[in-house]
Amino acid sequence: MFPEESAARPVETPGPASPATESRPGPLRAAARVRSLLKIRFIRFLLVAALNTVFGYSLFAALIVLGIHYPLAAAIGTVIGILFNFQTTGRLVFERHDLSLILRFFAVYGISYVVGVSLLRWADHHGISILVAAAVLAVPMGFFSYTLQRLLVFRRAR
Repeated sequence: MFPEESAARPVETPGPASPATESRPGPLRAAARVRSLLKIRFIRFLLVAALNTVFGYSLFAALIVLGIHYPLAAAIGTVIGILFNFQTTGRLVFERHDLSLILRFFAVYGISYVVGVSLLRWADHHGISILVAAAVLAVPMGFFSYTLQRLLVFRRAR
């Protein structure tokens, strides 16, 4: 998917079970396969993105239900989400947790916020429910943010 990542860290795919794995009971064999899958950055991204999305969308939806207008709800949710996401994404996906990166992380989320609110404004203008639009946009916006983070925040020095 991202060629420069494969050069930096080889992508491991679970192959046929080794004799040592085959002799393990089912739950141990499954745990070994899960550990193998978790070595793949993209798999970790998907899992962390799901966690971050549930956290961010739940926060956004709660603010909307409390009567906060969507641009402010998105701003509040974004700021709180950034702090949560910086930890989960930095540590679990990119294996970097250097606090000096947080300003670039905020900048990426600033870009994501502007793009996301623009899309919500478009949806609102066309009579689409803000909550439905936010749910539909969560996945593509997650990929957009991941790409910006990989390129601008958590890039490795060459």
